[in-house]
Amino acid sequence: MAEVNSQFPGRLLSIRRYPAGGEDCHTVHSMGDDGELRIIMVACTNL
Repeated sequence: MAEVNSQFPGRLLSIRRYPAGGEDCHTVHSMGDDGELRIIMVACTNL
C-alpha cells in the first residue's frame, strides 16, 4: 500500500479484498490531500 500512498498522497480510509476482480484484487478508499475521495483498484485482473 506504500506504492498507492506514494502515487496518491492523502489519508487511507480502508483497504478491502475484492474477490470478483481477481485472486489478489483489493479496493483502496482514500481521501486525497485536495479533499477528493478516491477508490483505487489494486492488482485486479478480472475487470
